[in-house]
Amino acid sequence: MAGDNIASLVELLQTMGFENGLEHALRAKACFLPLHFEAFHKLDRAGDTCSFRLHVKDDAGTYKCLYYDACYRKEIVFDDPVAASLDTRMKTIDWAADFEDIEAVMLDLKMVDSQLANLLQYKYWADTLFENCVPNIATLRSQFEITQRFYVVEGSEPISVDEAFRFLQSRWMEKQARKKSEPRKGSRKTRQHKKQST
Repeated sequence: MAGDNIASLVELLQTMGFENGLEHALRAKACFLPLHFEAFHKLDRAGDTCSFRLHVKDDAGTYKCLYYDACYRKEIVFDDPVAASLDTRMKTIDWAADFEDIEAVMLDLKMVDSQLANLLQYKYWADTLFENCVPNIATLRSQFEITQRFYVVEGSEPISVDEAFRFLQSRWMEKQARKKSEPRKGSRKTRQHKKQST
């Protein structure tokens, strides 16, 4: 019967805190009976997001999750009034259907600073079909994301969605604290050190 091969997987993911809506995405992939596939889930919390990419494999006719990659992304807020206005507009767009709105936004993006335009595109297009249109996306990912792989091992309790979110949030704060403590290039302390070493 359709769905039997993912029943235990769905049950496991629900105990890990994944929402029930994930079952539809799993069945949409599993019905083609692939040897392995990926399923995607996104969690929003107070502006911050965590996306989960689950790696699923067929094991004697039953699908099992081997591991999942979790990616934490800090909320991006714009101080620039023009960028903030575009941010508000882009938030309401259906990128697969609102063609006139998309065209209007694309024209307006050309009128703002290129870095702000790139950041706006990254905010709304990362993890979508349009992410290959974002200039310098690898650099933006390194600035605004923290990623970690969590393995699902039989016989041991897997890391839950909430635990993964808190872990990555903690790593993000650690990364920001390290940035603040690093000496700036060309700072007085650095210049003095160079002078002494010559």
